[in-house]
Amino acid sequence: ISEFYDEEVDAAVEALTRAVSLYPDFAHAHANLGNAYKGNKQYKEAEAAYKRAQKEGVRVLTADFQEIDRLASA
Repeated sequence: ISEFYDEEVDAAVEALTRAVSLYPDFAHAHANLGNAYKGNKQYKEAEAAYKRAQKEGVRVLTADFQEIDRLASA
């Protein structure tokens, strides 16, 4: 099952990366890219995507940043 999940996360990262490159102001795509990166254990990239989402107007919870810090240090 995890193999399928990993493939789905990789596909999501790819699709969302393309979306934000085509539409850089698409705030929710940045937020979802952050979620996909987090699911892929790419925590620095997740944090950057969340910060961009915030810049574009999406409210990213402090808990999301705290979770990334916790996961990255585990």
